[in-house]
Amino acid sequence: GSWNDQALALLFPLCELATLAALYGFLARRVSALSGATAAALTALCFPLFRAVNVGTAEVPFAFSVVLVATAFLDALFDRTPTILARVAVASLFCVSIKQEGWLFVGLLAVALAIRRRWIPGLALAAPAALHWMLLYFLRGPQTRRDFDFTLFQPHHWGELVPRFFQVLGRFGTEALAGWIPLLAIVLYLVVTRRGRADPLLPIVAIQILCYAVAFSVSSFDPMYAVEGAFRRIAITLFPALTLVLAARLPEPPRSAS
Repeated sequence: GSWNDQALALLFPLCELATLAALYGFLARRVSALSGATAAALTALCFPLFRAVNVGTAEVPFAFSVVLVATAFLDALFDRTPTILARVAVASLFCVSIKQEGWLFVGLLAVALAIRRRWIPGLALAAPAALHWMLLYFLRGPQTRRDFDFTLFQPHHWGELVPRFFQVLGRFGTEALAGWIPLLAIVLYLVVTRRGRADPLLPIVAIQILCYAVAFSVSSFDPMYAVEGAFRRIAITLFPALTLVLAARLPEPPRSAS
């Protein structure tokens, strides 16, 4: 129950290694060893996520939890064995317990499974998240956040909300321009390569970012201050999951005849 920077300095490198191992393990199993190594290398090169300033914040373990629940979700698209369903449930609970936006990510994955009529895996995703929310509600009361002004969603406040939303989107664009070279490379890569096994994650990551824009728009403080303080951390937190999509598009090596 107390702050221990030495313990965190030991824990967070283990989270990084676990993230790399999860990326490699899933892609080596579903695509190829080269694909897994590529995703692990891309994530390892994303050094801003793992620098010392993030020790003690939730970004490093949350990035790990997003990778875990994303790989479990992709496995659930292919199969629904008891082992996979158990992984889905554990990863869901881990993700929602670290940061509040974990509920959003898990919810989007559950909706995606429901759209594909994968009802049982979808339930395995949603049930732990719902149970976690209910336990928090009964133990700590309503999970209200003073950081957000939800009255802006009321119809008579839409005239204020809409300009704030487009202002946030504009700032997102400005922030993205700072990394326009890698961003352009990613877009071109997605255009010229064929769909991969992890492509179902693309719309989910996009919607997650859009929901962040909505959240910043209803900030109780200056929305621009919220974007400046959080946008880059959000981008690097979601990047390891995006490497699943990128590396899964690598051509699979020819299989030798048995």
